Amino acid sequence: MKVHIIDFKEIRYRTLLLISILLFFGCYLLDILIEPRETGFIFILVYFTAILLAASWAILNYIDNLRINPLYKNYHTIATFVASLTVSKDEREEVEQLMSDYVEDQVQNGAERETAEKEIIEQFRTSELQHNPAFFYIHSFNYLIKLGILFIVIGLILALIDLVMADAHTPAIDALEITLIGFGFGFWLTFALYRLLNQILMKK
Repeated sequence: MKVHIIDFKEIRYRTLLLISILLFFGCYLLDILIEPRETGFIFILVYFTAILLAASWAILNYIDNLRINPLYKNYHTIATFVASLTVSKDEREEVEQLMSDYVEDQVQNGAERETAEKEIIEQFRTSELQHNPAFFYIHSFNYLIKLGILFIVIGLILALIDLVMADAHTPAIDALEITLIGFGFGFWLTFALYRLLNQILMKK
């Protein structure tokens, strides 16, 4: 079995995040190489754009990971209701069988099939909401902690190599160090903000 330290598929809008990282890196590198007195305003503008893109990514990534609890949606058939449940295949089959048996009993007693299906769906939904009343299913976003560690560790390793091997010192390495460490801390800050938003939503 493969163990993934970071599942990059969990990160939404990866292209937008990558653009912001590359833009910040490129701007910082040029900031080192070019006399800033003549281009200072342009650098500030590009830094602001990179940070704005990163902030936009953080917002879109959070929203895209939000999922409405399927128990709050309306369903007209047992099949569509059971298909929406976030349980294993065996559990879905068991629930569907129990609900279908109930409907068949009601139909045999003279009830309309549609009415019986709506009734058992509502009974099951009411019962399950007592155990899980949250309106949203919220992601843990733990990958942001791991991603932050990865970026900061690589950045610190580059800084250590840069310190030990002074001859290998280049502006590109400096820019990469700052970019990695900066975005690493940014991922941690994003994680903290996500957790705060999760707590707010869970209280709704």
